[in-house]
Formats: sequence, C-alpha cells, structure tokens
Amino acid sequence: MNAGAERARGDVLLFLHADTTLPDGALAAVRHALSTGEETDASVRAGTFCLRFDRDGWLLRIYALATRLVRWRRFCYGDRGLFVRRAAFEAVGGFPDWPIFEDLELADRLHQHGAFRYLPLAVTTAARRFERTGPLRQQLQNLALWAHYLLGTDPEAVASRYRYD
Repeated sequence: MNAGAERARGDVLLFLHADTTLPDGALAAVRHALSTGEETDASVRAGTFCLRFDRDGWLLRIYALATRLVRWRRFCYGDRGLFVRRAAFEAVGGFPDWPIFEDLELADRLHQHGAFRYLPLAVTTAARRFERTGPLRQQLQNLALWAHYLLGTDPEAVASRYRYD
C-alpha cells in the first residue's frame, strides 16, 4: 500500500480492499469531507466509510451496524476503506510494515494527527471468509486477534494466527 501511495499522483489517497466496492457518490463524499478549506488543526485529514456485506445474516448485520455506531480509531479496519490527504499520510509515516493490523495502526496515527471523518455511506465487502468459517466462529477468531492487537502483541505473532487462503 505504501508503494501504491508513492506512485499515486493525487493529493488524496483512497485505500480499498480488492473485495470491497464503493457506493455511488463515494468519491464526491470524500471530496466534500476533505473540503474544509485551508488545512488547519481542525480540518479533516482522513476518514473511513461504514460497512456492509455482500451477503445477509444476522451477525453480519450486527457487525455492519457497529461500523455505523462505533466511532473508535481501533475499529477502522481496511475493509471499510480509508481515505487520507497525502500530506497527512506522509506526516504519520504511511502504513507500518506489519503483516496484520497495519490498517488499524495507520488509522490510530491519523486520528492523533488531525480530524478524522466517519462517512455515513457504506462500502460493500465480501463475506466469503464468514461463509467459509461460519459467521460466529469467524467473528470470535477476529475478536481474539483484535484483542492481541489491543494488548500490544507483536504483529508478527498475531499474523501467524490468521489464516490466509
């Protein structure tokens, strides 16, 4: 993602997982969120979207609802999409070179750097991991990994517990 940011030419960067799609009007909403005039301490420098899944299910709906209600920097996963002014991205050093939770760490750094916006629009992401593992089991696995991150466990050790298929 850092390599992509280096090659990008714009003043605004949008990081989006390959299995996630933007809703209609997303780019206009990003432009509007970042158009607070001159950059000041209070101006928005970054933000994220709400989330929904491409499949239905009660647990997936609850998780998606949480992205609308919980405005916490430790809940800004990459599958929600992340937009940021290039200057802010560079000021915080970009994504850390971690195998997992680099998205949460960047969001945390951006929150500390300046105003962060939670857009009401929802991106749509694939639920295939939840379908394959089972929604409850996958969510419990995710929560266990997240707890390790919050407790400061080395990201390399956490990544070894995450299955990549």
